[in-house]
Amino acid sequence: MGNLEISVLIIILMCNVLVFFLCISQIPKGMRRVYFVFSTVPIFFYSGLGIAFDTIENDYLGKYIVFSSVFMITLSFVLRKHITLMNEKKISENLKFVTLHESSLSIHEYEIKNKWIFNIGTFIFFMTLFIFLIIPEIRVNQLWSPPTSLVKDIVGRREAIKSNTILNIALMLNTVFLPFFMVKLWDLKQNKRKVSMLALVGLWVYLEFLQEAYLGRYEMILYSMFVFLILTLNTKERFDISKKQISLILTAIVISVPYLLTYQYSRIGMSMTNFSFADAIVELMTIEVLFPKYYPETSYLSSAISPISYLLWILLLPIPSFIFPDKSQLGVLINQQFSTFILGVDYGSDDYYGLLPSILGEGILIYGDYFYWIHAVFLATFIGFLCKVMERKPELIILSLFFAIKTITIARGGTQGYIGLVVNSLFIYFLMEFLIINWRKSVKGKFFV
Repeated sequence: MGNLEISVLIIILMCNVLVFFLCISQIPKGMRRVYFVFSTVPIFFYSGLGIAFDTIENDYLGKYIVFSSVFMITLSFVLRKHITLMNEKKISENLKFVTLHESSLSIHEYEIKNKWIFNIGTFIFFMTLFIFLIIPEIRVNQLWSPPTSLVKDIVGRREAIKSNTILNIALMLNTVFLPFFMVKLWDLKQNKRKVSMLALVGLWVYLEFLQEAYLGRYEMILYSMFVFLILTLNTKERFDISKKQISLILTAIVISVPYLLTYQYSRIGMSMTNFSFADAIVELMTIEVLFPKYYPETSYLSSAISPISYLLWILLLPIPSFIFPDKSQLGVLINQQFSTFILGVDYGSDDYYGLLPSILGEGILIYGDYFYWIHAVFLATFIGFLCKVMERKPELIILSLFFAIKTITIARGGTQGYIGLVVNSLFIYFLMEFLIINWRKSVKGKFFV
């Protein structure tokens, strides 16, 4: 790893810090600031910090400053309108699956209408994970005798899942019923059943691991943050992260660095010895912040991915892959194309492994060296409107928190996984809500005229 160029680092920090505080001051406290912090800060680590190393071309310094500034300004503009809380009558009219407590003194206290819907949805959610222990082979014994997490042949295991129609449907249904599971967690928290809530979250994460017999260290961090924040979440107020919570999260991440690095080596079948704490931090930094070294390759590859194909891919997201398998032929498997180009080997071969371009790299890949900033405008607008839509659904506050935490992954791995999760899960939830409400109205009209 090269040495830091202090002058470049100072320029990046000064620009980012100035724009960050100017923008966040315009955003009301609560979940909106959570979205802003979780989506902007990681961009500095994954797209900006690496540029300050002397092994990286400084030609991309200007592009990074423009991209990060446009992203923060756009997101601030979308989120800056202050939240105006509706009165209780208006809220009760707008809620579809939830209603106010009869004894409620606060418009933030709700209970679930029709709990059976969410109980069934939660059951289906877990069945879609459990089915991986039965198909294509029975390995239920892994529930009490878990395998070692190994990254070796992970591509092959994922391809085996994709080639199985039943497992493909299970993946689709798992995403569809994610909101129902999150509402169930919210209900348990509302009723102060924290042990049951944590048990369900623990089972969820464990089954996610058994699905591929693998869980990335990045996913481990995000799940840990999710557990910590839902435990400290105050559902009676607009949720905001306190300085104490931020300090605890950062301290936990720093302390866990040696363990994360040990896991990094163990998952490829190696052991780590004679590593000091400082060595572990440097080693992990080498892995996590040097994504900018691939920026010249992203520029070269930019013409291979069309912005129109990318937009078309988003529009076709709600259509399941087993119904429309040609979706993958749109040419927007960004990370796969990028990895294949850098490694010089095809996806699925023994020497293949995933490389990530970071979010700035993805912007260059899609829009080229001159219009990459359009990606920042699009992404910030998407995240901002997502946050505002989720605000109007009090029962989805834990799902909203999960989406906010998942924005961290965008800075590292790009938009496709995140947008796919959001669109596919919310599309069905809102569609079912719409159908149920209209069915109720039609039944009421027939029998109570």
